[in-house]
Amino acid sequence: MTNYYTSVCFNFFIFLIFTGINVNNIAYAQQQTRSGPIQTTASVDFMVVDWNTALITSASMKATIFCYVYDYKSSLQTCKKVEQNVFTDSEIISALKEKYITLSVDLNSTLGRKLLKDAKVVIRSDKYPAYLFLSQYGELLLQESGYKSVSDFKKLLKRVEETPTTEEIEEGNIVPVNYEFDLYKSLYRQYQEGNRAPDFLKKCIWSLKSFQNLYPDLINDYLSVIPAKEYSTDENSQIILEFADQYNTKAYHALLADKKTFVDKFGNEKVNNVLKNAIRGAVLPASRAKTGGLFMLNNLMGSLRTLGLSDVEIFEFEMRSLFFTQTGKWEDYSNVAVSFMKKDLPLPASDLEDLTWNFVYHVSDKIKLEQAVKYYKKSVSKTPPTYSSCETFAALLYKSGSKRKAMKEITEAIQIAKNKRMNYGSALRVEGYIRSKKPIPIGFKELEF
Repeated sequence: MTNYYTSVCFNFFIFLIFTGINVNNIAYAQQQTRSGPIQTTASVDFMVVDWNTALITSASMKATIFCYVYDYKSSLQTCKKVEQNVFTDSEIISALKEKYITLSVDLNSTLGRKLLKDAKVVIRSDKYPAYLFLSQYGELLLQESGYKSVSDFKKLLKRVEETPTTEEIEEGNIVPVNYEFDLYKSLYRQYQEGNRAPDFLKKCIWSLKSFQNLYPDLINDYLSVIPAKEYSTDENSQIILEFADQYNTKAYHALLADKKTFVDKFGNEKVNNVLKNAIRGAVLPASRAKTGGLFMLNNLMGSLRTLGLSDVEIFEFEMRSLFFTQTGKWEDYSNVAVSFMKKDLPLPASDLEDLTWNFVYHVSDKIKLEQAVKYYKKSVSKTPPTYSSCETFAALLYKSGSKRKAMKEITEAIQIAKNKRMNYGSALRVEGYIRSKKPIPIGFKELEF
């Protein structure tokens, strides 16, 4: 595929010069084609480029854009599983090569975050990887997240091929290929022409659920045209709960305003999870904002007190951590983490591991590291030591300067692994760093997959 891109770039060389576009962008695209996450021999050929270059290339090829958005910090195993199982499938490789510009977007890189900003795409889920399909004009056609099997991904490709663009719909050039899209065209046309009858909007909500990126105002319109007293009916309660996971929408405010009723119907945990997802979904765009991101975050955190969460302090820490890890502001992250640890509140095991390894990778302040050592030790003191907990604690102790204690912990980790007949290669590597007095590299834990 590299040769194919070379040909395209050569053919458009003169065009780019006369239009004033920097040809270095295309050259960079060619050079970076294999710089994405895929490491296997036969796999999808991904480009790592800026958004402008992607649009130029897709326009020249008249091809749809596919962005594979991955986050090794939060979802390493899921991302790797997709890369190793899905993007090595010969049919998928062929389909993407024939009809798509394929981009890999590292959510933790400056280039990756900038591409999403320039493309004006907001990831609506904190589950990764994310799959974005955009037209050659940059219009979002489909967005999905989480693990997909080969079969699942082929279904996504089929949906994309059948999805009409807004331009096609408005010009009347779309020929529906099945009932679902025929229905979509009819309903969307009526909606554009101003139909706001409650029954019609309700039909749109459920019929077009799989096209939610194409009708962002439907829920707000529906809740605006029906009396507020009808929000509590079974059907409308279900609609509100289903779509309240977008912050500051009418559904979100309706859920919050009558939270007790919703809790009685659906349970406290489910309602709180919807509200948390709404906040989480707003924190991610705030972390990618060019300006005012911290102001947006603080406003979001201020609204947490109105949610009635029993674990509000833990959730606030998780959201502030999410923001600062996404923006790479490790000094701010460590300050927030130390303040939280001093409150002596518990963290879920996975969050505790993430916090500890972030300190190992990014914090050098002696006092902060000592606080992390104290907090981690107390957090795991009530449970029997495990291979993972001993290895993590050893790494933290070593970073804090306690080499002797670190050796003791890593020796215990190795012994636990031997007793359980586990692989302890990572512990041996930690031991090697300790003995050689070399720093543990950033991303060490992720590389263990």
